[in-house]
Amino acid sequence: MPRAPLMHDIRISEVPLAEMACRPHFSAPGVASFPVDASDAIKVKVRVNVMELVKIDQIQETFKAVFVLNFYYVDPRLRDFQADVKFRQDGKLAECSGRIVGCPGYDGQTCYVIQCTDGFRDIPPCDVLQMSQPDWSTQFDPSFSMMNVVGMPEQILLQRTLEYCSSEGGHVSVKYKYLAEFSERLELQDMPFDRQLLRMKFVAELPLFHLQFAPLMTDAGHLKGGKREDAPDAAPVEWKVSDKRAILQVMSLEPKDLRARFDVLIHVERKPAFYVWNTFFTLFLLTMSSMIAYLMKPAEVEGRAAVFLTLLLATVGYKFIVSTWMPIKPYLTFLDKYVISSFLFQGVSIAETIFVVWFWCRPIRDHDQNWQDGIYNGTYKLRSPPSHECSDFIDNVEFWFTKSVFAPWAIINISLLVCPRIAIRLGRRCLRLCRCVCCIAQLCKCKSRCDIGLQTWEEIYEQHKLFAAMEVPESNHPYGVRTLERTSLEQASLERASTELPDLLRAGRTSEQLNEARVKNNKKSHDSIQQRAINRTQQ
Repeated sequence: MPRAPLMHDIRISEVPLAEMACRPHFSAPGVASFPVDASDAIKVKVRVNVMELVKIDQIQETFKAVFVLNFYYVDPRLRDFQADVKFRQDGKLAECSGRIVGCPGYDGQTCYVIQCTDGFRDIPPCDVLQMSQPDWSTQFDPSFSMMNVVGMPEQILLQRTLEYCSSEGGHVSVKYKYLAEFSERLELQDMPFDRQLLRMKFVAELPLFHLQFAPLMTDAGHLKGGKREDAPDAAPVEWKVSDKRAILQVMSLEPKDLRARFDVLIHVERKPAFYVWNTFFTLFLLTMSSMIAYLMKPAEVEGRAAVFLTLLLATVGYKFIVSTWMPIKPYLTFLDKYVISSFLFQGVSIAETIFVVWFWCRPIRDHDQNWQDGIYNGTYKLRSPPSHECSDFIDNVEFWFTKSVFAPWAIINISLLVCPRIAIRLGRRCLRLCRCVCCIAQLCKCKSRCDIGLQTWEEIYEQHKLFAAMEVPESNHPYGVRTLERTSLEQASLERASTELPDLLRAGRTSEQLNEARVKNNKKSHDSIQQRAINRTQQ
């Protein structure tokens, strides 16, 4: 019984087992895995330039960015494409038709090289008026999608150009420009002194045996405002771009993969000034205002209670305000911990007052235990009695209590206002030192708990398991042309030299002499192009 044709006409080739093990294969549940020959897949080189971070929404956990994608690939079906070129020649309109075998900017070329029926023609790029392109609707399309995009991305630009043709095929460049919004789970443990790694995830919409991605370069943009130090970054005002540049990460292929994939990683750091002065400074003043209660005697319980409860309610209101600035997380951020520590600080002050009044003060009672008759028969004859009487040494106790509690709290908050990152490092150093001591006492391994300092980018990479499988750029050339290989452009230049220098060839000159003559020829053409440009500007 004949086998049913597979989707996309997958060809199963007979290759050695060692080679089959290196090739990607596809499998489905309950179906045996067959190695698929992906050697004919078009390799698309990727270059990304993130131009601007428009918005970072930490409540919705999304960010919006403007970025440019450049794809470079070689399409074998465009090897012999004949282009119609219109250009200026000596101030007149001229036309020619042929293969584009040279392009400015590639392999040291400064002109378009057209292989016409009557020979090769060099056309300066400033003289080209129109150059026909293939019907892209019938050609290979490196289609892709964005995995973590929110809504419909706005495509600002789509430009596809056939740069030149060679024996390998047509060398095509595709330029996309998008404004898109992406979702990203923010790690807010260190907020507002946090660093965020924003990721844009892309996946190919063609199978692996049709399309594979490769990085042209790992740099994906700097997002800096310019060379000036005071120039603003291309990011929201609350954030600053890290000195670490954006990274293009093309995933290495594994046997289980069905589609090629690449990510773009953007490094940003939060500017904490807004939260420092609107939260830390305000709560610091509220908690330090608790010292007003200690200006009253411990016997004045009603006055102290009014001060403590008023400040506690103000702190509760600030807690509600802070909660509107952050998404719901299953952990406490540094800002949450600071607000909770403000509650604890006020709670300690209230607990100390209750302890003193409970154990070292006694309520004032009438001797006859009857306050309804309006007659006081106690020891206070000349003035109205207070609610409580306290011991004499309580003043010294509260003096040392306020010093031991309010002084460290003031030092911590002032250090947070002046140099917050150093204060956090010192605080974590003390906490983790205590944890390490506890771990050593319990004879347990706690290496991860003993790390000191804020999270570095390397720790964030390890947390997200990044760069475990990443492709490395092979060449900086968009189409992977190597200097050791003889390209069709070099062959075209040799043919051009043979037609222009017949005398040298007939005389049997050496290759060095041919190269010298070729250099002189190129210099002459370059000088003529410059002279033509000068004449045009004078006109």
